[in-house]
Amino acid sequence: MVRLDQRVAHRHEPTANNFLLLRIGAAALVIAGHSLILTPAASSSKDLLRSWTGYVSSHILGVQIFFVISGFLVFGSLQKTPNLKRYIQSRLRRIVPGYWVCLFLMTFVLGPLHTRLGMMDYFSNEVTWHYLFSNASFWTFQDHLPGTLFSSGPRGSSINGSLWTIPMEVRLYLLVVLFGLFGLISSRLRSNVGLMGLFAINALVASTVDLTEPERTTLQLGAFFGLGALFFNNRSSIILDWRLAGSLIVALLLLRPYAGFVYCCALSLPYLMLCLAYGPKIPLPRWLEDYSYGMYLYGFPIQQEIALAYPDLSPAAMIGLSLPLSLLAGAISWHVVEKRFLIKPPSCIDAEKIQRGPQHA
Repeated sequence: MVRLDQRVAHRHEPTANNFLLLRIGAAALVIAGHSLILTPAASSSKDLLRSWTGYVSSHILGVQIFFVISGFLVFGSLQKTPNLKRYIQSRLRRIVPGYWVCLFLMTFVLGPLHTRLGMMDYFSNEVTWHYLFSNASFWTFQDHLPGTLFSSGPRGSSINGSLWTIPMEVRLYLLVVLFGLFGLISSRLRSNVGLMGLFAINALVASTVDLTEPERTTLQLGAFFGLGALFFNNRSSIILDWRLAGSLIVALLLLRPYAGFVYCCALSLPYLMLCLAYGPKIPLPRWLEDYSYGMYLYGFPIQQEIALAYPDLSPAAMIGLSLPLSLLAGAISWHVVEKRFLIKPPSCIDAEKIQRGPQHA
């Protein structure tokens, strides 16, 4: 049996783990789940993942996976290299350029193409500019532009509903900054106390702490970010073993008829993900890079365009059309925008320091 900290120390390079596969898979799950929501002919269709597992819909699971990975890797990046300036720069460079370009395209290309208003009315409408600036500031989320309608479905007027998680993600990044400022990163005990405190705040006063939108998800996504961070912080005490993972899956199957099953699945998700992430390396095409963010950014509007062009399309056909197009959009976003702004990682990492982790307080 191998401890998680040993895997982190020796398989930190992207070519040695399966995090890329998990991110691409999470983006594909989001697109698959949205196919049911954005296909007008799919009103009577059921999400297969939810039907088979009894857990949550595909797109919700995809977002949960993203947040667990983010919590694990983002918390780990600051804990391994406690440089707040570099951390803030790297986080902003990773998420902001691609997001802002996407907002620009929604506002100045897709909106004008599909609005029923004249161009003067569209650009003089305060909703247009509120969409651009409120979303770009990460303060509030708005997914409608004036006069746009893609289908007769309940989300037919939404131009890019996937973007609602981005402001939440940025605010969680800022919480990690607070951990660094208050010295919680350097101590495992203090980090655990701080993370558990955030869980308590998230559960007790979620309505006043604008980090989550519980009406959109079965469980609060801030908690999944925190679970990822908690797993990284306690990596020296976690054993990765496929036999344990298999036993956990069997236990979940037995618990399915009982109350609390969904919460048991949520608590088990990080462990199962990390077993896959640090399990045997699964080969991927050499040309495949981290297109998951772009897939997530552009999958929703691509599906809206398909729904507009083919209103009688089945959900399966929607997935078949939108997945490769979203992958292409993700590749373009990565090579044209995202990759150009990334901060290159240090040439080497002190593996011994990573393996030891922070000293216990």
